[in-house]
Amino acid sequence: MMKGSWWTTIEQMDADQRAFVRIGADGQHLLVGPPGCGKTNLLVMRARYIYGLGLKNVLFLTYTRALADFIRAGVASKKALLEPEQIQTFSYWAFKHIATYAPEQLSKLDRSAKYDVYRQQVMEALVVANSRIEGVNLYDAVLVDEVQDLTLSEIQALMRVSERVTVAGDAKQMVFESGGSIGKLEALGFEKTELRFHYRIGTAIADVADKALQPADPAHRLRANCNYREDEQQSRARLTEFADRDEQFAAMHRSIARQLRTYPNEGIGVIVPRTFLLKELKAKFAAADPLPGGVAFHDEDDEQHSFSSGKNVHVISLKSSKGAEFRAVHLYGLEELKYPQVRRELVFTAVTRAKTSLDGYFTGKVLNSVASAFAEAPVKPLSPEDLI
Repeated sequence: MMKGSWWTTIEQMDADQRAFVRIGADGQHLLVGPPGCGKTNLLVMRARYIYGLGLKNVLFLTYTRALADFIRAGVASKKALLEPEQIQTFSYWAFKHIATYAPEQLSKLDRSAKYDVYRQQVMEALVVANSRIEGVNLYDAVLVDEVQDLTLSEIQALMRVSERVTVAGDAKQMVFESGGSIGKLEALGFEKTELRFHYRIGTAIADVADKALQPADPAHRLRANCNYREDEQQSRARLTEFADRDEQFAAMHRSIARQLRTYPNEGIGVIVPRTFLLKELKAKFAAADPLPGGVAFHDEDDEQHSFSSGKNVHVISLKSSKGAEFRAVHLYGLEELKYPQVRRELVFTAVTRAKTSLDGYFTGKVLNSVASAFAEAPVKPLSPEDLI
């Protein structure tokens, strides 16, 4: 699953990446950059570096369970200098932290409440829990990946439990509307390192992403900063309409079967815009010809449906997919990507999970922004006569 995702020598890094690796363990640091630039890898390396100094009480947080699982799989392959159980989701850590220092606050948490309401309840309970911590540095260091989806208050809560805090993220990949903290962190004393170049996203996919979410400065386009090796594996991106989702699945299943042969031991991602499609796909895969190695469905919380399962095909929701990466990505049921899920960051995040091959499938109507992102410019523009 993690093939090609982790560096093996310092020479493989660019100057910006090497500069970040050489930062000392102390202080508060912010690492920003586009998808595919190595943020997660660098954050894991920093955690292992701090751990190797004897500061072993390291906490590594993500926002989604799938990303925590993805990173654990990579850490397990590297062996030592960081234990998989030190990698947790923010919500899992927060619940345990509250249970330890302010257990009476647990009764005030209403899991049936709306997401933002529950999140605020957790934050208020964290404030109480943190007020009861004696001394400093409950953890030797805290590291957070995909920090763009944390609120400023949540980051400040983490600053209370350690003086060594390092966070990484990209504002263009913010999938939860209540996040948006990156632009405010330097005012809190975080020192920023910016990565400019990316290496895993092919030019065809970068073009789709740039049209899905156009940067204000053309110099920040993914295509402009792309170091993907097209001479090794040529990238492609395509959006196709089908009569119904049965036809979508049939075409996708055939493509995945070919890709498992073309990209041996590489990850294939099937990303869906709505969680009910996970159940639908589970039934469709069960009724279809088995794929070599099986399929992991990331709505199940067990090792057989995780990035550590050894399976190469992973079915996952769009919001859970952020931070993950796959050699080939299939965006199934794109007609279900509709209001209120119309933010451009969602499309950008989904598209940039792919390294080499990207396929979108839809029936009927797809968002105009999605259609435009995948559209190829005509060889010959329409003339005024064509328009009449």
